[in-house]
Amino acid sequence: MAFNNKYSLTLESELPDKYASHIGPFWQKYSHANEFIGVDGVIIRYVQVVKPEHQQAIIIAPGRIESYLKYQELSYDLSQLGFDIYIIDHRGQGLSGRMTPNSEQGHVLQFSDYVTDFAYWVDQELDLTRYSNSFLIAHSMGCAISALYLMDHHQRFDKAAFCSPMFDINLGPFSPKMALSITNAAIKSNTMMRRPAQFAPGQGGYHPVPFEENDLTQSPARYHYFRQIYQAHPEIRLGGVTHQWLNQAILSTGYIIENADKIITPLLVLQASDDKVVNPQGQNQFCANLLKAGRPCVDEEPIIIGHAKHELLIERDKYRVPSVNWVLDFFLLN
Repeated sequence: MAFNNKYSLTLESELPDKYASHIGPFWQKYSHANEFIGVDGVIIRYVQVVKPEHQQAIIIAPGRIESYLKYQELSYDLSQLGFDIYIIDHRGQGLSGRMTPNSEQGHVLQFSDYVTDFAYWVDQELDLTRYSNSFLIAHSMGCAISALYLMDHHQRFDKAAFCSPMFDINLGPFSPKMALSITNAAIKSNTMMRRPAQFAPGQGGYHPVPFEENDLTQSPARYHYFRQIYQAHPEIRLGGVTHQWLNQAILSTGYIIENADKIITPLLVLQASDDKVVNPQGQNQFCANLLKAGRPCVDEEPIIIGHAKHELLIERDKYRVPSVNWVLDFFLLN
């Protein structure tokens, strides 16, 4: 895939030198961490990367297992284009507080807790009124959280871009109905036995996956820096999900597709054609429901990034650059 790097995004070949000479020093100088108290007293941490001369803002809702520390390259690229950046670490991951004794469990009591935290953060913690435009970039699970937020907050963002949305989780041999049945039974059993949250079938603690076996990206360079962050900050390591998380995620993604017509914020949806983490059917149906409601996403259907894996924002240049180009064109040119 040929690409036009019209926004002068960082390229893989530049990463070793650029992290040392530009991205690292930039992050140290301009990123400022903060926190607030979320639902049930859980500490929610976030970062802001701001310059006084910037007039536009981009809010980023990361995916599952992610921390804002992972977004240093993207923050650098977007800042060079005149955007202030705000990134949240969702409850139970990144640098935010955990809800189970096992810090490596991906867990949430109710999926709506993510949304309540996000709403408080955007509406109470951030002052977006000083910007001429405020945009939203969401990835994977962050898209599910953002979609639920946008259903009730129609005027907060001028536009939103969803990258590899988690609207249909790849459950392997299980159907959503089967997975719900299994998780419901397990949750009931754990409650009766007063056991702490348990990992869902096939899930476990943190395990560093070799690049050759990963389902996230085809970029050795970006995967290397992703893993370096986990090594340098062991407190952000996260493994698989609990029965409760999976149960809530399945229920929420079904609700999102059925109620897509409640979103009126202009949307771009990017789909990775070689995604092994989420299925395309949910993204397709989501856009079809928006089209039926008379508020189609860009091109009326997901924009397919051919041969790309799930992590479009840390993929190889030939997939990442077109993906970010789509997002920036949508924000700036349409």
